[in-house]
Amino acid sequence: MTMSAVNGDKRLTGHDPIFLLFGNSSVNDEGNTIAEDDYDYDIDSSFDNYDWAELIPAVVVYSFVLLLGISGNGLIIFTTARYRRLKTITNIFLASLASADLLLVIVCVPVNVAKLFSFAWTFGVFLCKFVHYMQNVSAICSVLTLTAMSIERYYAIVHPMRAQYLCTLSQARKVITATWITSFVLATPTLWIQVHLPVGVRKPAFWCVRDWDSPISWQIYELYMLVLVLVLPLSIMAVTYGAIGREVWRVTYLRSSMTNDTNTEVVPAVAEVVASSSAATGNDIPSDLPDVVGPETNQKLNGAVPERIPIGRLTTAGSQREASTGKANSVKGSMIRKNKRHSSSANRLPPASQRAQADHKTARQVVKMLVAVVILFAVCWSPYLIDNVLTSFAFLPNTRTGPMKHMKMAL
Repeated sequence: MTMSAVNGDKRLTGHDPIFLLFGNSSVNDEGNTIAEDDYDYDIDSSFDNYDWAELIPAVVVYSFVLLLGISGNGLIIFTTARYRRLKTITNIFLASLASADLLLVIVCVPVNVAKLFSFAWTFGVFLCKFVHYMQNVSAICSVLTLTAMSIERYYAIVHPMRAQYLCTLSQARKVITATWITSFVLATPTLWIQVHLPVGVRKPAFWCVRDWDSPISWQIYELYMLVLVLVLPLSIMAVTYGAIGREVWRVTYLRSSMTNDTNTEVVPAVAEVVASSSAATGNDIPSDLPDVVGPETNQKLNGAVPERIPIGRLTTAGSQREASTGKANSVKGSMIRKNKRHSSSANRLPPASQRAQADHKTARQVVKMLVAVVILFAVCWSPYLIDNVLTSFAFLPNTRTGPMKHMKMAL
């Protein structure tokens, strides 16, 4: 049995050729056979040789992720469970998402740190399958929770009437329970594709790797994870968040249009007072009135003035005429003063227009946020899943050295 390199080895570097000894011969990373007499080394001492220049940055990053993941996700779960007023639909989904992340941090991060210090898998067959299985359970549960949150937000904003009986706390709990059960079921292929592979003759050891002996199964599995974790959720979130953004923009536009229409209307009571006062006094509508109430309203008001005043109106008591005259003059004076104030503040937008601009700004921010959520989701998951697919189809080498190795570790 010969293999070119160690897939799961995090300590391999690109500075020297990699040699694996099996029986009486060995092979290097280029596939050339080397006799044992030509090359030999102390295998026990090799397990104590660490490249700290590569290990220290990885250990620091893993430690930071472990500390931040436990404290942050634990705080979200505690506050949501402790305080009743925080038990909203969104917060329940966030608590489920935090639980999935916490599971990943507690189970997988310590094992990955330990793998940095070993050429082989030393944790046994159970942890080989269990750790990778729980890692995929956490990933699938996180993705399904984010997808469920996008659907819940879609119904709450686009279909608010349906949301009254669909988006409830009891329904949210049922969705979360179904999400976790589905995640455990969908991650089961990992138990078959991840194998505890025996290697070596002089120094027997094990690797925890994909099943290289079944390349077709490996390729199908990686495509399955790509569709399940990236393609399908990303498509759903793009549709739901796109509909939410379109609805927010539509409502904002309608509100702005209604606000502008309201600002152009004249209070009917003012128009009636001006028309009746002008008819009673025989005075004309002020010439500067269009700047205040608009041309159409001014024409309507001027049209309301009769060409001939009835005799009965002329014989009205002097006190009534004086009262009417005073009332008309008061209205005209008030409108003239408003016109002057309007002309002096012509450069300032009315409060309604300011609110409309603020609504447009808020709508743009909401749309940008939704687009950012979809883009970040794709950026975070695409490199890792696409790298696995390309590796399974042999477009990328299974063994990474130099910059390719660091890229694999980062993913």
